[in-house]
Amino acid sequence: RKKCKSDGSDPGEDKMSEKELALQQALDQIASSFGKEAIMWLGRCAGHRVVPVISTGSFALDAALGIGGLPK
Repeated sequence: RKKCKSDGSDPGEDKMSEKELALQQALDQIASSFGKEAIMWLGRCAGHRVVPVISTGSFALDAALGIGGLPK
């Protein structure tokens, strides 16, 4: 196989920007339809909200729900 020399332009860069643009448009549409809090990013802490909860009586289930029980 012969390797083609690159002219410095990566065709993947254009595709990535198109993908990022499409993703941003989709996120904007979801946010406008369902509100800003409809999408949560993993690994990003947007601040903790205090939500009143009712314990299920099961520590494991309360922990799995992530807020310590069922929201009131």
